[in-house]
Amino acid sequence: MGRIGWPLVVAVCLGLIGALAWGESVRTVRTTRDGDWLTVAFSVSDLLSDLAPEEIESGLPTRIALRIALRREDSSEAVRASIRTCEVIYDLWDEVFHVHLEDERQSRWYDATSRNDAVRLCTSVRDTRLNVRGVEGGRYVIGVIAELNPVSTQMLEGLRAWLRVPTGAGGEGQSFFGSFVAIFINRRLGEADRTIRFRSEPFDL
Repeated sequence: MGRIGWPLVVAVCLGLIGALAWGESVRTVRTTRDGDWLTVAFSVSDLLSDLAPEEIESGLPTRIALRIALRREDSSEAVRASIRTCEVIYDLWDEVFHVHLEDERQSRWYDATSRNDAVRLCTSVRDTRLNVRGVEGGRYVIGVIAELNPVSTQMLEGLRAWLRVPTGAGGEGQSFFGSFVAIFINRRLGEADRTIRFRSEPFDL
């Protein structure tokens, strides 16, 4: 094998070991940068693959929480992060699914006439945006933790409130971020019905 071949193999192996060490798979995550903003898009449709139709049509809320983190390829610490939640409630009288999507930037309500449409609204992420102003250039990955019916929804709401602090703000917001990182990647935070973890392929920022 040539000079280029072995370093490439080693780099790939190290990347896979890093992903396995964190219990992550590697999935397709699309990233697009526009000025200070990095838009992230991916799907977590398999999170609901084992959910029986009668569960989501019971009239009780079905919740999905997504923790999305930008981190260096060789690190587990988030440098930017977002929390996206989705709640689906089936209206038994009107036979419509009420879907509530929320992140740090906006809160939106939709009405879906089919289970598939409601699931797609919750699991197809197309417009999550991370402010990357001030982030040093280098190799990065997007890490995602997706949870079905997480127990700790109040904690996620609290963390999201802190994420609304403008990036680079000093004082309380800045000092909180270091503590937030540890909680953000903590496997015990969301004891949920189901949890999946994955990351993107490395990319240049």
